[in-house]
Amino acid sequence: MMMVCVAIMAACTPTTPEEDSISVSTFEVTTPSTASTIIVGVTANRSDWNAISDADWCVVEKGAGQMTITVEENTDEMRTATIFLTCGEAATTVSITQEDGIVIIEDEISVSTLKVTTPSSATTVIVGVNASSEDWSAKSDADWCGVEVGDNTITITTAENTSVERTATVTLTCGTASSCIEVTQEDGTVIIEDEISVADIELNMPANAGSLRLNVTATSEWSVINMAPWLTAEPDENGVLNLSFKANESSERSTTITLVCGTAETKIKIIQAEGYKIGVNPISLSFAPEGGTLEIGVSANMTWKASTKDTKWLTVTTKNDIVTVKAKANDTEDERKGKVSITYTNAATNAPVSIDVEVVQSAYKVVFMTEDIVLNSDQTTATVKFNASNEWTASVGFAGGAWLEQISSPWATISSTSGAAGEQTLTVNFNGKDYKDRSISVLVKCGTLSKALTVTQKAVPAPQVGRKLRFMTLNQKIRGNEAIAKMITDLDIDYVAVQEIDMFTDRNNFNQLDSLKKYTGYAGYFCKTIDYGGGQYGIGILSKKEALNTRFVNLTGPESRKLFIAEYDDFVIASTHYTILASESSMCKYHLESAQITVEELSKYPDKPIVLGGDFNTETDKDRAGTFGEIMKMMDLLTDPAVCTYPNVNSDLLIDFLFFKRDERFPFRKTAGGVLDQTETDHRPVWVELELFF
Repeated sequence: MMMVCVAIMAACTPTTPEEDSISVSTFEVTTPSTASTIIVGVTANRSDWNAISDADWCVVEKGAGQMTITVEENTDEMRTATIFLTCGEAATTVSITQEDGIVIIEDEISVSTLKVTTPSSATTVIVGVNASSEDWSAKSDADWCGVEVGDNTITITTAENTSVERTATVTLTCGTASSCIEVTQEDGTVIIEDEISVADIELNMPANAGSLRLNVTATSEWSVINMAPWLTAEPDENGVLNLSFKANESSERSTTITLVCGTAETKIKIIQAEGYKIGVNPISLSFAPEGGTLEIGVSANMTWKASTKDTKWLTVTTKNDIVTVKAKANDTEDERKGKVSITYTNAATNAPVSIDVEVVQSAYKVVFMTEDIVLNSDQTTATVKFNASNEWTASVGFAGGAWLEQISSPWATISSTSGAAGEQTLTVNFNGKDYKDRSISVLVKCGTLSKALTVTQKAVPAPQVGRKLRFMTLNQKIRGNEAIAKMITDLDIDYVAVQEIDMFTDRNNFNQLDSLKKYTGYAGYFCKTIDYGGGQYGIGILSKKEALNTRFVNLTGPESRKLFIAEYDDFVIASTHYTILASESSMCKYHLESAQITVEELSKYPDKPIVLGGDFNTETDKDRAGTFGEIMKMMDLLTDPAVCTYPNVNSDLLIDFLFFKRDERFPFRKTAGGVLDQTETDHRPVWVELELFF
């Protein structure tokens, strides 16, 4: 039994299959361009191997241990094919290259005659052509001799000849080969009587250089007799007389030219106008510093224009022969120069020529011989020295900016407000003392020039530490949200003048003042300025403590604007928002009137300190000087006069301010403050901290 099992097991053991293989006797075959047959040996371990060609000009046939490759004749460039052989999983290739079979044929072309002679009348001649290929051409070098290619012929056509004998060449080309036929046409001259004429026998030319073409009618070739050196007269092949004349730089001149055709002739008189002349008077101008208008006279017999290149402070206008030059006021301290150019075109060169009138404008000068002055608190007098080039005026304004300098300061006086040119000495006297530094600007005006010097009186030491309060003006642009309230409480503001509050409008259907009161825990008071969107829109006041009373006063302008006043036991707080919907000149007027109303109403609280805050919409220095010149008769500016507050990002307008009533009974000094970057508000909030000594 055991032996049988072994036998059975041995009989069932599998054999390892042989791997597929195929090989060829050569992998590359090169054949001539002629048709040929090649036999390549093939060795494969299976009989079902196969061979396929990838080109129809190369055919492969399988045989026993070989394959027969047949290639067709090649009449073109060298070409290749590939034989793909497979045997089961095995594969190999044979590359076939057949040499090019291009036959180079030498180019040849010949004609039945190399010379053709035709009469003067229009004639056609046919010439036989023998060429090595069909791709041949023929071309004539004369427009009177035409050539047309046919089947192994060319047709030569000559136009009628009315002149002397003429020749042309017809060139035939076949590849690199060529042949020429000389074509001669007999003389066809007809004797005609000589005649020559032009449309104009008198010509008037401008003074500047130029040219002119005249059509000439002549029976035969013609020529020109010209004796003038300033004139060129030349005929061309198209029967046109080309005249070219130089520019005339003197008086009127003329010449006569003669056109000659055989025995005939005609004369043309040519007159050229007087040369360009121009006169400019005066050749220099002097302007005073304040500017003005001066004139330049121009006499010319040509077109000209006046301009002021790269001189922005000068403008020119021209009427008839007068150039009016206008100079702006010179607001610098330096003499300046410019020029007015009278430009015309040079008759000789056609290039522009300029006559320059030099322009000089003098300048006013004010030179301070004293630098900015700082006085101690116990000093009340300062000496200011300067030198003025002309008569001058002087005033004392607030220091801090161009518009502040225009507002008279109540703190100081000067010994003189005007004078003549030369060195000057002014005495500045401060009135009283203060617990804060006081700076004034001594503004000297000389003509159109203004220069300022700052004098500061240091603060008197405070007798004791005062109490501190913080104030803010806030245009919150109908927000009334928690973020704004948090800003107020984080800064621990005591009083806030608020502008642009909505009360149950269609755009904000809630009481924004109540929202601010809720989030700050402050008392709040609202003043409606207009009905808006089903609700109310206006201004308000927030404070840490309750007000005794509130009231409002109407201001001027096209909009309904108000001054809102809240009276407390020890303070008066006022919030306002001046008009904006008007022209610049009207806004200045409305703002000044509103400021006068503001001062009048706040003067009704003579025994209490007052803080005024608001959006005054003062967009220009002129507006600020007028508006705040009125308010600062009774109040001091608390905020930075140079930091813009609108819009809240990339601010470029200075319109939000805080003021404190000026009263020796209510001494104070500013200890902190600034303009905040706040994206939740329409404007940048402005705040101050004051130390009060009352």
